[in-house]
Amino acid sequence: TTTGITYDDSEENAKALLTLLSIESYRFTKPSGQAYIFCGKTNFSWLKDTMEAAGWLVFQWPIVWTKRETGQNNQPERWPSAAYESILFARKPDAKLILQGRPDWMQCDIVLPSVRIHQAEKPVTLLKELIARTSEPGHILVDPFMGSGAIIEAACEMKLIASGCELSIEAYAGAVRRMKEWKERSKV
Repeated sequence: TTTGITYDDSEENAKALLTLLSIESYRFTKPSGQAYIFCGKTNFSWLKDTMEAAGWLVFQWPIVWTKRETGQNNQPERWPSAAYESILFARKPDAKLILQGRPDWMQCDIVLPSVRIHQAEKPVTLLKELIARTSEPGHILVDPFMGSGAIIEAACEMKLIASGCELSIEAYAGAVRRMKEWKERSKV
């Protein structure tokens, strides 16, 4: 990792956390609640089933984030580079989309490794597009695995009430720094 932050991203750990997230998020969200979860392509079906078992209504296909011409690959001499990520979209029965008719894909460059706070950091522009599809100013956004805090920044820019949690002390400190810097920039 170029960020110095490490975390247990094993399949066993991830599935345990996502099972708990599926159940508890359904319990504490409003009847109009909605969720986006970035997930590996191979785990989409499992996560869809897990979310549905908890009560969520899940879009049958992933929303696809295309990273343009960039991709990630640990063995470029053997395999094509992965240039997209899957996003699961779930909602509760009373939820409505704010921006209707948007496609099930988005195109946005990655956060460059040289400026990345967290290795799984998503671009603020991508997160703002997702938020705009489902939320309006004053809505509540919760990120239980906030990593770099990018979605908290995006939510604050869009005037949502945002909060997040992070197990990694290093990542949490990075998110706090990010929001202090954002607060200073937004004073101008």
